Amino acid sequence: MTSDEQRRDAPPRDDDSIDTPVVSSDALHITPTHVALGSGCAFRVWDLSHNGPPPLPAARAAIVATAREVKRSACPPRRDARRVESDLPHAQAVALTHVALADPTVHFIYGAAASHRGVDVRITQLRRLNVGWCVVEVHASSRLKRAHVGRIALLRWVLSGAGVDVQRAEVHTLNP
Repeated sequence: MTSDEQRRDAPPRDDDSIDTPVVSSDALHITPTHVALGSGCAFRVWDLSHNGPPPLPAARAAIVATAREVKRSACPPRRDARRVESDLPHAQAVALTHVALADPTVHFIYGAAASHRGVDVRITQLRRLNVGWCVVEVHASSRLKRAHVGRIALLRWVLSGAGVDVQRAEVHTLNP
């Protein structure tokens, strides 16, 4: 293993200078889950991006499954909609999203994917406006929470950086 490969695979250290980055943009892909679980700790974000999140306890897994069903129910089948399936590799999901964005007959994209500066996101719904797109994020919750606002801001930043003309962002809360 070369020294560059060792440095790329090593966790960030406080003594690394700006001139010698520890992680290349090719090696690090951060998702909103990494940001939420590792907020306040650069090493935790690095660890999550390389090793994935820890396994969920059964009770928490049931809550996550319910939340996924709520999001799926918020995206009904339509002739003018395209669904990007969640089990696709991220690069393939991004490619399908770009195809749907370019198609003028598509007005809704469910499960859209985007990447910008090493941050990978999946969006519940993109809705075409007269000019540009509206980002719609659906959460299984009885009220709007601070984390929802942070997530929609991150989604908007990534989409804008990926070249999507985002004109509006909405958070929908559905109480299951």
